[in-house]
Amino acid sequence: MKLKVNSAVELTRISNNEIMPLLRKQKGFRDETTFIAPERLEAITNSLWDTRADAEAYDRNYRDRDLVVRVLGYFAAEGWRMGAVALVICLVSLVDIGLPVLISRSLDQLIRIVSVCDVS
Repeated sequence: MKLKVNSAVELTRISNNEIMPLLRKQKGFRDETTFIAPERLEAITNSLWDTRADAEAYDRNYRDRDLVVRVLGYFAAEGWRMGAVALVICLVSLVDIGLPVLISRSLDQLIRIVSVCDVS
């Protein structure tokens, strides 16, 4: 996974305090190892399970709503930035939609003007 600058300590804290307690409650979970390369802003996490079926059962354990709430929690601190990005995306989309309509209406009006002025 990609890391933010100086976030290795935070990743370790989240892993130890939030993720590991959840994993330890799961059937078949054995251990987890996280390898962090802060100079490359990358981390790799491996979890060890008794069986593949145990790991897959855990992977399917969460409802979509639970995952969305969890992801939103990670972005809560950046809420205003995400809102600004969403607003810019909406504005760009409106411009992309409106520009062809504006060009079409302008061409229609130009054709009307030319047809009125045509006295041949």
